[in-house]
Amino acid sequence: MVRNMKKHLLMVIFSTFILFFTAEIFGCAEKVSLYATWSDNNGNTIMMNAQKRYTANLYDATTNAFVESKGSFVYYLNTITFTDSNKESSYAEWDIQGNTLYLIFTEDDGDKSTLALYRTGEAVNVGEE
Repeated sequence: MVRNMKKHLLMVIFSTFILFFTAEIFGCAEKVSLYATWSDNNGNTIMMNAQKRYTANLYDATTNAFVESKGSFVYYLNTITFTDSNKESSYAEWDIQGNTLYLIFTEDDGDKSTLALYRTGEAVNVGEE
Protein backbone atom coordinates (compact mmCIF):
# COMPACT_ATOMS: atom_id res chain seq x y z
CA MET A 1 0.00 0.00 0.00
CA VAL A 2 2.85 2.39 0.81
CA ARG A 3 4.36 1.49 -2.54
CA ASN A 4 1.12 2.46 -4.35
CA MET A 5 1.02 5.79 -2.48
CA LYS A 6 4.62 6.56 -3.48
CA LYS A 7 3.86 5.65 -7.06
CA HIS A 8 0.74 7.86 -7.05
CA LEU A 9 2.64 10.77 -5.48
CA LEU A 10 5.41 10.48 -8.09
CA MET A 11 2.80 10.47 -10.88
CA VAL A 12 1.17 13.65 -9.46
CA ILE A 13 4.54 15.41 -9.18
CA PHE A 14 5.56 14.31 -12.70
CA SER A 15 2.19 15.39 -14.17
CA THR A 16 2.44 18.79 -12.46
CA PHE A 17 5.99 19.25 -13.80
CA ILE A 18 4.88 18.39 -17.35
CA LEU A 19 1.95 20.81 -17.08
CA PHE A 20 4.13 23.74 -15.97
CA PHE A 21 6.87 22.88 -18.47
CA THR A 22 4.36 22.85 -21.35
CA ALA A 23 2.83 26.15 -20.21
CA GLU A 24 6.29 27.73 -20.06
CA ILE A 25 7.25 26.56 -23.56
CA PHE A 26 4.03 27.49 -25.33
CA GLY A 27 3.15 30.47 -23.17
CA CYS A 28 -0.16 31.14 -21.56
CA ALA A 29 -0.62 34.59 -23.07
CA GLU A 30 -0.63 35.70 -26.67
CA LYS A 31 2.57 37.50 -27.57
CA VAL A 32 2.09 40.84 -29.32
CA SER A 33 4.44 41.39 -32.23
CA LEU A 34 6.53 44.52 -32.58
CA TYR A 35 5.71 44.43 -36.31
CA ALA A 36 2.61 46.61 -36.56
CA THR A 37 1.35 50.16 -36.85
CA TRP A 38 1.55 52.03 -33.53
CA SER A 39 -0.10 55.41 -32.86
CA ASP A 40 -1.12 57.73 -30.04
CA ASN A 41 -3.78 60.42 -29.65
CA ASN A 42 -1.24 63.18 -30.36
CA GLY A 43 -0.56 62.12 -33.95
CA ASN A 44 2.69 60.19 -33.36
CA THR A 45 2.89 57.06 -35.54
CA ILE A 46 5.45 54.32 -36.11
CA MET A 47 5.00 51.52 -38.63
CA MET A 48 7.39 48.54 -38.45
CA ASN A 49 7.51 45.36 -40.50
CA ALA A 50 9.21 41.97 -40.36
CA GLN A 51 11.85 43.13 -42.87
CA LYS A 52 13.09 45.46 -40.09
CA ARG A 53 12.00 48.62 -41.94
CA TYR A 54 10.15 51.49 -40.28
CA THR A 55 8.38 54.75 -41.06
CA ALA A 56 7.79 57.20 -38.23
CA ASN A 57 5.99 60.51 -37.96
CA LEU A 58 6.88 61.89 -34.51
CA TYR A 59 6.36 65.27 -32.87
CA ASP A 60 9.59 67.17 -32.15
CA ALA A 61 9.13 69.65 -29.29
CA THR A 62 12.27 71.61 -30.24
CA THR A 63 10.94 72.46 -33.72
CA ASN A 64 7.26 72.36 -32.69
CA ALA A 65 6.51 70.18 -35.73
CA PHE A 66 6.14 66.57 -36.80
CA VAL A 67 9.23 64.96 -38.31
CA GLU A 68 9.00 62.04 -40.71
CA SER A 69 11.71 59.40 -40.60
CA LYS A 70 12.27 56.19 -42.59
CA GLY A 71 14.91 53.54 -42.30
CA SER A 72 15.75 50.29 -40.58
CA PHE A 73 15.65 49.05 -37.02
CA VAL A 74 17.15 46.27 -34.94
CA TYR A 75 16.25 45.16 -31.47
CA TYR A 76 17.87 43.05 -28.82
CA LEU A 77 16.10 42.21 -25.59
CA ASN A 78 14.52 45.52 -24.49
CA THR A 79 16.64 47.89 -26.61
CA ILE A 80 15.72 49.06 -30.10
CA THR A 81 17.89 51.07 -32.51
CA PHE A 82 16.30 53.08 -35.31
CA THR A 83 18.68 54.08 -38.14
CA ASP A 84 17.26 56.58 -40.62
CA SER A 85 18.13 57.08 -44.28
CA ASN A 86 20.89 59.56 -43.27
CA LYS A 87 22.51 56.81 -41.15
CA GLU A 88 21.70 58.67 -37.92
CA SER A 89 20.65 56.38 -35.08
CA SER A 90 18.22 56.75 -32.19
CA TYR A 91 18.15 54.33 -29.28
CA ALA A 92 15.27 53.45 -27.00
CA GLU A 93 14.21 50.98 -24.39
CA TRP A 94 10.96 49.28 -25.38
CA ASP A 95 8.26 47.19 -23.79
CA ILE A 96 4.88 45.91 -24.91
CA GLN A 97 2.13 45.60 -22.34
CA GLY A 98 -1.12 44.41 -23.84
CA ASN A 99 -1.58 46.42 -27.03
CA THR A 100 0.59 49.33 -25.86
CA LEU A 101 4.17 49.88 -26.99
CA TYR A 102 6.27 51.95 -24.58
CA LEU A 103 9.41 53.61 -25.97
CA ILE A 104 11.84 55.46 -23.69
CA PHE A 105 14.40 57.51 -25.61
CA THR A 106 17.47 58.83 -23.79
CA GLU A 107 18.89 62.04 -25.24
CA ASP A 108 22.61 62.90 -25.34
CA ASP A 109 22.19 65.15 -22.29
CA GLY A 110 20.57 62.31 -20.31
CA ASP A 111 17.01 63.59 -20.56
CA LYS A 112 14.42 60.91 -21.26
CA SER A 113 11.32 61.14 -23.39
CA THR A 114 8.62 58.50 -23.32
CA LEU A 115 6.07 57.49 -25.93
CA ALA A 116 3.09 55.24 -25.24
CA LEU A 117 1.75 54.05 -28.59
CA TYR A 118 -1.28 51.85 -29.18
CA ARG A 119 -1.46 49.07 -31.74
CA THR A 120 -3.69 50.47 -34.48
CA GLY A 121 -2.99 48.12 -37.36
CA GLU A 122 -1.12 45.17 -38.75
CA ALA A 123 2.43 45.18 -40.01
CA VAL A 124 2.84 47.04 -43.27
CA ASN A 125 5.34 47.11 -46.10
CA VAL A 126 7.10 50.43 -45.60
CA GLY A 127 9.37 50.01 -48.62
CA GLU A 128 13.07 50.27 -49.23
CA GLU A 129 15.17 53.41 -49.22
